[in-house]
Amino acid sequence: MTYLALKLNLQISNEKISLIGHSFPRLFKFLPALLFSYLAISLFPSLAFAACAPAVNGDYAVTTDCAFSGTANGVDNGNLTVNQGATLTLNAGQILVINPGKGIAINGSIAINTTAQIKKTYLWMTDVDGDGWPANITQIAQNTAPANGRRRYLMASVATPDCNDAAYSLTNDCGGSGGGVGAWTTTTPLPSAMNYHSVVVNNGFIYSIGGIGGGESSPTTTVYFAPISATNSVGTWKTTTPLPRGLYFHRAVVYNGYIYTTGGKDDAPFTTSTVFYAPISATNSVGAWQTTTELPQPIFAHSAVVNSGFIYTTGGGPVFQDGVVYYAPISATSSVGAWKTTTPLLPVAFHSTVVNNGYIYTMGGTNGTAVTSTVYFAQISATSSVGAWTRTTPLPQAVGYNSAVVNNGFIYVIGGLDSSSTPISAVYSAPISATNSVGAWQTTTQLPTLLGYYSTVANNGFVYIIGGPQIGIGGATSTVYFAPLQ
Repeated sequence: MTYLALKLNLQISNEKISLIGHSFPRLFKFLPALLFSYLAISLFPSLAFAACAPAVNGDYAVTTDCAFSGTANGVDNGNLTVNQGATLTLNAGQILVINPGKGIAINGSIAINTTAQIKKTYLWMTDVDGDGWPANITQIAQNTAPANGRRRYLMASVATPDCNDAAYSLTNDCGGSGGGVGAWTTTTPLPSAMNYHSVVVNNGFIYSIGGIGGGESSPTTTVYFAPISATNSVGTWKTTTPLPRGLYFHRAVVYNGYIYTTGGKDDAPFTTSTVFYAPISATNSVGAWQTTTELPQPIFAHSAVVNSGFIYTTGGGPVFQDGVVYYAPISATSSVGAWKTTTPLLPVAFHSTVVNNGYIYTMGGTNGTAVTSTVYFAQISATSSVGAWTRTTPLPQAVGYNSAVVNNGFIYVIGGLDSSSTPISAVYSAPISATNSVGAWQTTTQLPTLLGYYSTVANNGFVYIIGGPQIGIGGATSTVYFAPLQ
């Protein structure tokens, strides 16, 4: 069977696609052309288009009607352009590969014959015509989530695709909506149970920093690290250079090969303004920790992110909740420069924060009276300060003490405590729109157990939950879970 995308104006550059196409009803006028294409190629092979010209400097330019034939004639290492008025035909068995960092510009047409495939990972289908379905030939794809976007593994772009050329037709959706989480699986546990720690990921290694161990009353200085394997499971944990003193309720970030810890409580126990930093070595262990510029005041129960060489802390405070937002540059020597205040939030603590495309997002938390479902976002300015905070789509329920990650244009908020301080296993996700606001939240695969005060990171399309107390069972856990982000 042949699927023919006629007269689309489609561009994919730097792995992103924009599309101006026909609405679905108008496509019916092209059905005679579709039928003719099918009959011509299937019944009269001699009428098939001539082979496309060879690549020039690795890139293909289709200027007249032509066909790729054979499985080795794809655009594996270059960009593809189909000029207006030209049709590119993928014959049976042809696999057209668009590699990461490469793009497509299609102003003409592509015909895909039975068993032919287009491969490209992390594509989004867009509901261009507003019919509620993101899969017809006017609704192609892009790498980051647009409004109403749904991610698709287009054709057979990954080992377990959710869409293939048989399903990719004029009317059929290619599979479930984007922003999902797959099945949770346990992997190599921490060497000891841990609560209230902080976790970062760098260069395929996860680092667990500080916290309070199971049955302990004082925070630990211990730092663990472990590799993420080729199958995305976690390998053996090892200890590395410990912190200068024990910390918990602190927040860590990683930037340019250095780990930074901000605030938290120490073993006094006092809330601290201390900022530690340490290099990650060529063997992925952690080097010597040093102190750098302190925060303007002691804070804990805050959140921290890093963006374009600046560290940002949101909320928390010396006692509990505060709306203060601090930011500071990371210098050429990797130390932290002077901290400044910028546009504050309303008082919030034990919330989660992510950064995406130059915007900071905060989700949930407690305002000192109750947990909240509020979600704010704000743009980071050209001077690296934070602009006005704006409310966007709230979480489906009030939740504090949660964690969050961002991946391929979706925010994931994981677990936490509800308004009655009852732990929840819910996992929510929402797309980030073209205007950088947050779209509708959906529920996805819930946590396998009730956890709180755990730490979460994302890497290579997977999310990892490290330790935390098992609510209702008691005590810290060393368990590590991971799941694919879909």
